[in-house]
Amino acid sequence: MLFDVSWNLAEWLGQEEADVGGYLVPLGDIKTLGAAMLGALAVVLFVRTRGIYTRWLAGIIFVSVAALVYGLNPDVFSDLLRQGAEEAVNNL
Repeated sequence: MLFDVSWNLAEWLGQEEADVGGYLVPLGDIKTLGAAMLGALAVVLFVRTRGIYTRWLAGIIFVSVAALVYGLNPDVFSDLLRQGAEEAVNNL
């Protein structure tokens, strides 16, 4: 966003979705995917840590990333939200 870099991974790879670890991940602009990966890492940080302040940090990072992804591309946000909800229901 700072240097207006636009690199569409879907066009470069020639596919709309990629299979990453058994999950279909929608491909698109690298800015959106980078933010989505940061959100996934924040979830891992939240789950694997015991400290209350680290969990708060992970929550703040996740909410910030969600707002950033929604601002960049609402369609990708809805796809990621749907996949996250499906995964949460499957793990219950």
